[in-house]
Amino acid sequence: QHKDLKVESFWDDELVVVIPHFHPWASRESITLTELSNERLVTREEGSETRKAIQMALKERGFALNKLNVTMELGSNQAIKKVVSAGLGITIMSSLTVSSEWDRKIFKALRIKDDLVYRPFSIVTNTHSTQTQYEHVLINLFHDHSLLSDILSRDYDELERDAPPAVVSKNVKRKGQKIDNQ
Repeated sequence: QHKDLKVESFWDDELVVVIPHFHPWASRESITLTELSNERLVTREEGSETRKAIQMALKERGFALNKLNVTMELGSNQAIKKVVSAGLGITIMSSLTVSSEWDRKIFKALRIKDDLVYRPFSIVTNTHSTQTQYEHVLINLFHDHSLLSDILSRDYDELERDAPPAVVSKNVKRKGQKIDNQ
């Protein structure tokens, strides 16, 4: 609503129900929100943006997160993935976050049958400032959906391993290394 800001939507991130590949629902393609109430649900911690998006989506559909069987609240998507892959519960998260595990048959992602759940991602820029070369490259990346999808579906370690040396900064702290304060 601020006149000096330009808000441009660039991605609709679908939230899906994620189950381990051996779950009884694994042969299905979708699930209703009502069916979630009987399952152990693993969620992000209070205050996380993913959790807020899930709570809002559930509320819009007449459900409340506190009415579901939330058995764990964890601080990272990676921790949630480990718990779900071990069969200790199911979760709702971005389809992009699990697409590589989905391809490797670790997880199955089920669409929400009642009403697909999306959260919009936007680029916010100041209308009075000129974009730097790097900002321009980043915004162009956001508009290249196939490349962005490929990047977002990879694990962080995979991205770091595949990145050109110039992209991996020598000032980033690595396991067992000290930060170079040049």
